[in-house]
Amino acid sequence: MISLARQLPDNVKQITDKVFSNNAYFAHPEHLLLTLLHYSRKHIRELAVRRILGAREKKTKNSGGLCLFKLPKLNFEAADYIDLIDWSNCVVTEPPLTMHIKDKDLKCTKKNSFQY
Repeated sequence: MISLARQLPDNVKQITDKVFSNNAYFAHPEHLLLTLLHYSRKHIRELAVRRILGAREKKTKNSGGLCLFKLPKLNFEAADYIDLIDWSNCVVTEPPLTMHIKDKDLKCTKKNSFQY
């Protein structure tokens, strides 16, 4: 949808960019990680698994704090989900839907798309 909005006239793009930015809940890293676990390209699934495992490791080191939801800044020029946000500039936490999955089972999703 964002890529389609790039084709709009500039005055309309300004409006749609603001609306997308104000409603960027869909681009929360947890949501994107779940999407990336289902990706058709294996290396994207591998990246999602690595990020989830990294978030698990951080959680055990820094557990006990509240998670604050910050709207991520969107990359309006992104051609793919993976590039929709700047991963190096956001706090990546594990999606609640994957918390019950063992590390070894999560690593198996590298080969095949994730099945709930």
